[in-house]
Order: sequence, then structure tokens, then C-alpha cells
Amino acid sequence: MKKNNILKGAAVLLIAAVMILSTVSVTANTTTGQKVVTPKANTTGKAIILSDDFEDGDYTSNPTWTMISNGNGNGLEDWEIKTDPWDYAWGTVTNHGTGFFMGSDSDAGAALADETMEIDFDTDGLGGMILEYWLHFRSFASEITEYFEVLVDGTQVDHIAIPGSNPDPFEGVRTVDISTYNDGETHTLSMHFYSDWGYVAAFDDVVITTEIEPSMPDLDCDGSLSWADITPGETVIDTFTVENIGDDGSMLNWEIESYPDWGTFTFDPDGGTGLPIGEVITVDVEVVAPEDPETEFTGEIVLVNSDDPEDTCTIEVVLVTPQSQSLILQFFDMIAQRFPILGMILAALF
Repeated sequence: MKKNNILKGAAVLLIAAVMILSTVSVTANTTTGQKVVTPKANTTGKAIILSDDFEDGDYTSNPTWTMISNGNGNGLEDWEIKTDPWDYAWGTVTNHGTGFFMGSDSDAGAALADETMEIDFDTDGLGGMILEYWLHFRSFASEITEYFEVLVDGTQVDHIAIPGSNPDPFEGVRTVDISTYNDGETHTLSMHFYSDWGYVAAFDDVVITTEIEPSMPDLDCDGSLSWADITPGETVIDTFTVENIGDDGSMLNWEIESYPDWGTFTFDPDGGTGLPIGEVITVDVEVVAPEDPETEFTGEIVLVNSDDPEDTCTIEVVLVTPQSQSLILQFFDMIAQRFPILGMILAALF
């Protein structure tokens, strides 16, 4: 009796080994790989802090500028709205804009021009800050005593002077980085023309913008799905989680990009929008097992950031259907045919 028990145990171990080796493996047609983290190309958003093209022919409102004149001429050196084109004694100013701009003429009165236009602007404290403006500036003889400058809170941030006697005028768009002043406070912008015996200055299209790098979301998911000894056609369920691990203030839009092509998969939810930092979404997964017995099915579920196809994560999936009795019987027949004596022993034991 003891000898029969030993033989029976050995036979069981042998059968188990053959069953494991005979298991068929089926892999789903999905992309392999874990979460991919790549640098994201941040696009830059812009917020307009100040904008004036003087299209209404008025600088005293909407927005409000203040004129400060320290000139000593007949008043023509005072800043005022000019109509495009503006003919002055030695040339013409033709702007590219709305038909109006600010102009100061010191030469018409052979005067000292010391003319300032000021305006206050509020900042948002976010990102960099850029000033752009269009300028026409013509000097006469001195780059020391004839110039145009821009100041913020009394500090010079841009300066234009043209060397030489009766040089060609400067005309074009100036771009100035004034990011250091983007602190959430109110500041004063000054456009200042100084000339002791010069010609004219004109400016237009004054725009201050802040450049903001938007908060970027980052997709992350956690979990794995594994089912063993599942009857073909049986329905199984499990869960995994989705989270936004990106920048503060970002919102994640996500979706399921692919999943195994064996069985029938159902997800709830199968995507989402506006997932903030710190909030975790649980995804319920339901799978109807394939009809194939004695099979190990593997694959992965791939999730993707809807706004960044390079931001993905994966959930591994394994489902195993059990060995059928018919395989064991086939094993006995194979043993009996190839090893008749061992077949007789097994037949006697079982």
C-alpha cells in the first residue's frame, strides 16, 4: 500500500509538469512598454496688460495717458495726436496702423523738446513681460542731446540715439523685455522725447503682454489585472487608477488608447476631462474570458494624455483559463502508446 502511494504521488507530479509545459501562450496585439515620460514642448500663452493704437484719436481716455511738457517752444513740441500721414518741416511720418499716432515736433519752433507721455499699468505677476511699440525718430546733429527713451517707474528700459549730422530717421517696431517689473503691482510707463535742436518723434501701437508658461498635466496610472483559473466565457472584474501628477493648476484630459484583442473588455469610465492635481480616478474593468481553454492570455491596456500623445501609461493584463480533463486523458493515451509498461502502471493506479 505504501509503495502504491509513492507511485501515485510521482505520477501526479509528472502529470502536473506536462500540463504546465503544454499550456499555450497568446499575446495581445498592443504596444509593449511602461509609462513613457518625455520633455513636453510648452507653448506660451499671452495676456495683454496694456494696448493702445490711438485709433479713437484721443489719449485722454480708454486708456488714459498724461502729457508732461518741459519744452520752451511755441507749443508744437507738445505731444499731440497726429493724423497719418503727418508732414513736418523735413519729412513725412506714415504709420502702418490706424491713422492716428502720438507726435512731437521740436524743429518747427526751433525749440527745446522735453516731452513725456505717461500711463499707469497693472501687472499680473505671471511669467515674463514684453513691451512693443512703433517709433519714428529723427534727430539733427547730436546723439547726446537728441534721443528717445522709454522708462518704467523712472528707470530707463529703452534708448534710441542716432549718431552723425542730419542722419536718416529710425522707424520701426521696438521690443523691450520688462519682465523684472511683472510683480503684480502697478507701474508707470513713460515715453520721453528730448531734443535741444532736433526734429520729431512719433510713437504708436503700444502693447505690453505677459508671457505665461501654462501648467502642464502628466498622466499616471497604477495597478495590474491578473486572473487565474477562469472558465472560458466567464466574466471577471477588477480596477486600476488614473492620476494627474503634472504641474499645479493643470487639468488632465485622458482616454484609453488600446487594449487586448482577446476577450470582451468594458471600462467605466473609458476616459475623462479636467482631472486636477491630487484627484484619483478609479477605472472599473470587466472582461468576458475568451472561449479558448488551457490558454494564458497576456497584453496591456494603454492610456494616453488626450493633449499629448507622447504621455502614456500601461496596465498589464493576464488571464489564464484552466486545463480541461480531456488533456489529461490525452496525456494518458500518449504515455500508454510510447511507454506501454508505464501506461499499465498508471492504469492500475488510477
